[in-house]
Amino acid sequence: MNKCVIDRINNLGSFKLELHFHDGKVHAIDFSKVELEQWQKSLENIDYFNQVSINECGYLEWPNGEDFPPEHLYLWEEYKDAYQKK
Repeated sequence: MNKCVIDRINNLGSFKLELHFHDGKVHAIDFSKVELEQWQKSLENIDYFNQVSINECGYLEWPNGEDFPPEHLYLWEEYKDAYQKK
């Protein structure tokens, strides 16, 4: 199975999610510090952001299809600087 698959999400509040991956890895990510693409701007609304779910592939997804590359979330320490707000 793909190691990037998410088994569980804990919503920590204030745009923070704790992601539990299939292989046991856990990352807490503060999405308030993430520079969003134009098509992801609806994630700035906390009520909408909190509608996050795990899709049928085991990846994060929001109702209108917003997502992030699963391998970037899995390897967050390597990718987080590229996502930081400028």
